[in-house]
Amino acid sequence: MENLKFTRDDTSIAKGIAIICMFIHHLFTFPNRIKGSSEFISLFQFNGNNIEYWFGQYGRICVAMFLFFSGFGIYKQFTKNNADVSSNVFKRLKNLYVNYWTVFIIFIPISFFTGYREFNLAEFFDNFIGYRSTYDGEWWFFELYVLVIATFPITVKLIKNSSVSSFFKIMVLAVLSRTVYVSLKDVPLFNTFAGTIFYGELNLLLTWLPCFLMGVTFAKFDLFPKISQKFKDNKLDNIFVYLLICLVLMYIRFRNDDVIDFDYLIAPLYILCSVSIVKILKLNKIFIYLGKHSSNMWLVHSFFCYQYFQWWVYLPKISIFVLLWLTIITIATSIAIEFIKKQFTKLCSGEFKLAYMNKALRD
Repeated sequence: MENLKFTRDDTSIAKGIAIICMFIHHLFTFPNRIKGSSEFISLFQFNGNNIEYWFGQYGRICVAMFLFFSGFGIYKQFTKNNADVSSNVFKRLKNLYVNYWTVFIIFIPISFFTGYREFNLAEFFDNFIGYRSTYDGEWWFFELYVLVIATFPITVKLIKNSSVSSFFKIMVLAVLSRTVYVSLKDVPLFNTFAGTIFYGELNLLLTWLPCFLMGVTFAKFDLFPKISQKFKDNKLDNIFVYLLICLVLMYIRFRNDDVIDFDYLIAPLYILCSVSIVKILKLNKIFIYLGKHSSNMWLVHSFFCYQYFQWWVYLPKISIFVLLWLTIITIATSIAIEFIKKQFTKLCSGEFKLAYMNKALRD
């Protein structure tokens, strides 16, 4: 990291990398979702499959990366503002829902008007509050994000004393959630509980919580600068080492069936190395820009690549241009969304001021 500090720009770069990983994962890893002529031309084959498939499989690391920065960001904001933890959580959730509902209101009605799906009030409400993701399969992450943020006042208490003890607690939680908890459904005493919605929600939370807590740990103990210093001290601070580490991390994920079990360990190191590569290649500004639009890009991209305009997304055919084209489309859409939000805020603010002035005149 520049000056051995992990800055806001570094966070934006990492989010930009994460959104590209997500796009590669969704564009090239699910051939069953590509309809008709919406196909792509691979750059080359590797180990019995196209190279895009392998990068796409690794691209799922984006989930761990976004969760990591959820924990990293909320802890940094909490300590910087010295605010009450509950108000911090409320502010995060409010901003999240405003973003989500803006995209929801713009895109979901299109599916009803075009006959893409039928309207059902219960389903509409469940999707509107983020409880279900039947309108957009890639919105499953929204519910998870709400869960990890909402439980922050409790889970943050696990991260105390030292980074070593925090790492140990996270690893124990990860092991227990993937072994003991998932085995409860086979225990007669817990049969009823295992069949409830609560079991599924808790399973989702416990599976991914280690990634979130790892972000809190890195923020609390300022670990990125410390690890960066180790790289410098051992003369490992160069692009070849970072690329090699990224390749090793990819190999580890490919060699393990339950790859998400290790993502809480893989994500921080991948973030450090990939951000360093971007900065060495002087691609900072591009990925900072992507990172700042990453939330909107996540929320809208599957409407283009899976639902309404798939043929348009795959129009360039060659895989790398398909990826570039989807990136351009979603950035343009994000800019439009931000413009709409800004105008709506101005309108509401203007109406409020007008109402206040009228009241003052009447008084």
